[in-house]
Amino acid sequence: MEIKEVIEIVKKQSVPTSYKEARDVYYAITLHTKGVRPAFKDLSKNNNSGYIKPPGYIDGNYQDLFEKFILSRHPREEEVTRWWRYSQYKPLTKSAFQRLIKVVRGLIYQDIKHTLKIDDKSNSDYLEGNNFQEKNNFISLFKNIILQTLFEDPNGFIVIIPSKHRLETIEENKPLDISFQYIRCIDILYQDDENLIYKTQDDKYSFWINKEDIIRFEKNEKSEWIQEEEGYFRHDFKFLPSIKLGGVYDNGIYKSFIDDAIPYADEYISSYSSEQLIDKEASHPYIQQALVECPTCNGLGTNQEVVDVCEIYPNGTRQVECKTCQGKKQISINPAERYEVPVNEMDKEMVKIINPDVNINQYHRNKNKDLFNSILDALNLLKVDAAQSGVAKTIDRDNLYQFTSSISDRLFELKDFCLKCFIAYRTPKPKFEGGFTLQKPYKFETQTALELLTELTSAQTNGTPLHVRKYLINEFVNKRYKGNDIDLKINQIYATLDSTFGLSLTEISTAKEIGIITNDDIQNSRTIKSRVENIILTKTKDYIRQKSVEELINEINNMN
Repeated sequence: MEIKEVIEIVKKQSVPTSYKEARDVYYAITLHTKGVRPAFKDLSKNNNSGYIKPPGYIDGNYQDLFEKFILSRHPREEEVTRWWRYSQYKPLTKSAFQRLIKVVRGLIYQDIKHTLKIDDKSNSDYLEGNNFQEKNNFISLFKNIILQTLFEDPNGFIVIIPSKHRLETIEENKPLDISFQYIRCIDILYQDDENLIYKTQDDKYSFWINKEDIIRFEKNEKSEWIQEEEGYFRHDFKFLPSIKLGGVYDNGIYKSFIDDAIPYADEYISSYSSEQLIDKEASHPYIQQALVECPTCNGLGTNQEVVDVCEIYPNGTRQVECKTCQGKKQISINPAERYEVPVNEMDKEMVKIINPDVNINQYHRNKNKDLFNSILDALNLLKVDAAQSGVAKTIDRDNLYQFTSSISDRLFELKDFCLKCFIAYRTPKPKFEGGFTLQKPYKFETQTALELLTELTSAQTNGTPLHVRKYLINEFVNKRYKGNDIDLKINQIYATLDSTFGLSLTEISTAKEIGIITNDDIQNSRTIKSRVENIILTKTKDYIRQKSVEELINEINNMN
């Protein structure tokens, strides 16, 4: 591609038609995951007072989805009713999607199952430091940001690019600072196998990346796009330092891993809005009362009033509005008011409180409950809680396991590519082999801590071999104390150094009698526990947090 063609594309700043469907995928998903809300007309004033943009409103692209599809106007619906429905909208579907993302994040990023080792210390320090978007390190960048974008924007890209212009680094005697930038599909201006042109989210720069160079464009004082002098950086990789996030491939584009839940979520929004309207219009009791003739004016609405005789009132009277009924000819009966009626009318109900039939309300409520469950089912979240039967939980956990495995596999591919580009940038001559070891998680725990404890108790009661029990103990501790790195490390120390680890007191006694363990092993178990407690007491738990398990084991072994 020639530079003239690129400049024209950058100047137009228009999204290619080939990316329309990819954009539709992005907007359809992020409407739910981001909890987007629609704008609506201000009903408290006249109809020409403009729109209210509530917290959660983003832009007109989402507004079009609401107005034309999700909350479109019913043929017999008045505009004022429609805008009232918009004003009542709450992003209730967001919780289901964010819950899935949190569950998958927890399953994939369990500390003991994720390992990254970098051969070069400077590279390792850079990747472990908070050098990336929103002060993340390399692993937390994927955990906190890229994982979410993988669900939301399967046709977006990760671009691996130096953080500074080549002229800013030419005098620096150190490896390049590298950024892993997420590029939304809605910001892509052109893309093929040999070129990627995109704009930044802040609309400040546009980039052209090809198999040899990275060229940056910026706006001049007249807000015209111009090419920066000296380019930006020559990577000379012979391939694009970018990778599509990916998902489920479908007819030329990627659909999200959670695409199956979107139709249910859209229908839930529409149906729940109908339920809100029905609840407002048809679920509240109303009062019906008999028409009672005003006793003051006898149902005429007016009374005679004495005035001075004049040309206008020659009889000295005039008709004025009845002050009792305000000219309505009938009066209302207040519930606490005494009203006297003839004896023959005593059996008649003068006031009725009517409760409407709420079956339609219950119908909508049940329908929407089923729809929300359909969302959870499509997200593999419906049957994983403790209230479900064993068979149901097993089925959905298997589905969740397979789903998580697919996400993990794709994340591994993304990390592997990013790390290869990262190391190639930071070596004098690009090298795309070696330099790091990335271990992919191979098992994802979908059992609860209580279920693991029950399994462990059963294993101990039934005399399951010790090596199996040790595995179950580690699984329980990792689930129960996930996020508590101190207790996880202490458990690893005991499992490594204590020969009696996993044995009950009865089993220890039996094992000693038959010679499997000795008195020294029992004494060593006590010594290990004492030394761990001593470290906590004298050096605090923060010391354990800062040290590796290997360092702590060496320190315990060297204690007198």
